[in-house]
Amino acid sequence: MTAADFQTGDAATGQWFSAWLWHPQFTSYIRGLSTAHLHVVPGLLVVRATRAEARVHGWTEIRYQWPTVVLDTLLPLRDTGILLDGADLAGFVPRLALRGAGRLRDALIRAGFTIVEVRRWGWEAGRQVPRSALGAHAERVPPTLIRPD
Repeated sequence: MTAADFQTGDAATGQWFSAWLWHPQFTSYIRGLSTAHLHVVPGLLVVRATRAEARVHGWTEIRYQWPTVVLDTLLPLRDTGILLDGADLAGFVPRLALRGAGRLRDALIRAGFTIVEVRRWGWEAGRQVPRSALGAHAERVPPTLIRPD
């Protein structure tokens, strides 16, 4: 994969999604517009900050290479997001929210990821997942996503 692949978003190199990142280290958020772009390719998720997000929070890219992805659906609005690596002491984890959950599931399956879905009541913030919700896939996600017993 080359830098040009990321710039053009060529369909042969994966699928692109506009998204919004909630991260426990940020104290302010850009509301009402996408703050990131998710690129799904075989065995890899690449999250790239928009220019505005990079200026506000100082990050440019997050890579996720674990074989299992946790899709976190927040009730009651059924907002779907991907939980990413890295937790704070309170158990909050980065969460990438996006529209088009069905299209996202299809892209993840085509890219070879195993999907574990969790549903919970909440708003924006990602939370660690109980080991029991992950079942046999607990060893295939970042340890920071697993809530200590």
